[in-house]
Amino acid sequence: MAYSALEVLDLSRNQLSAVPDALMGFYAPALRSLTLDDNPMKEVRFPTAGKEEQDGDFVNLTWVSVSHMSKLERLEAGAFSGKIASP
Repeated sequence: MAYSALEVLDLSRNQLSAVPDALMGFYAPALRSLTLDDNPMKEVRFPTAGKEEQDGDFVNLTWVSVSHMSKLERLEAGAFSGKIASP
């Protein structure tokens, strides 16, 4: 699905347990801000953000908010930079 002009996406307070898989195929090259606040996520991993070398779904994503996430146990290294940490 393409939303080429979408710059801000607020998914806060949606009872999401993970970053939705649907976002991984969500083409939003202008997206700058993603808000995930107040969701019961235990882990946040968002590997496509900032990958300029790909046609990249989120190459302009520069702000991700994860406030008020009391269940958050793991924020992957490079979760938003496009760098995937080795296990």
